[in-house]
Amino acid sequence: MLCFAIGSFLSPFVLYFEKYVFNDWQFVISLATLVAIDTILGIWNAHKRNEISSRDFSQLLTKAIIYMLLLAASHQASSYKIDGVSNTILSWVDGALYAGIVVRELISILENCGKLGFIVPAWILAKLKDFDTNGKFKDDKTV
Repeated sequence: MLCFAIGSFLSPFVLYFEKYVFNDWQFVISLATLVAIDTILGIWNAHKRNEISSRDFSQLLTKAIIYMLLLAASHQASSYKIDGVSNTILSWVDGALYAGIVVRELISILENCGKLGFIVPAWILAKLKDFDTNGKFKDDKTV
């Protein structure tokens, strides 16, 4: 009975959140996995250099808040309606922002791997950094 009461109370908030704030949970799981990998590698790297600090851990919270706000803003930009008609002009925003966030995380992961002494192909990192800079791959004529 308690679960039913709690569910009935929270249901409107969950529906509001998924409609107006964010609803792509598969991407959040993928992003959380990338952030976790990056965090583990960053901690490993800091431990190797004996430079672990609580200030560095606070950056994880900052990153999570910034990503949450970016994802919510992106969701709004790509899914707003005017007079009940869906927006099609900015439907590309989600994909572009998601790609940008994933590329940033991959760059950080590869850089951390390199600092730890693992071999990272320079061309992969160069391609990701190029994409991060201008949103295109150098040899990609279609974008």
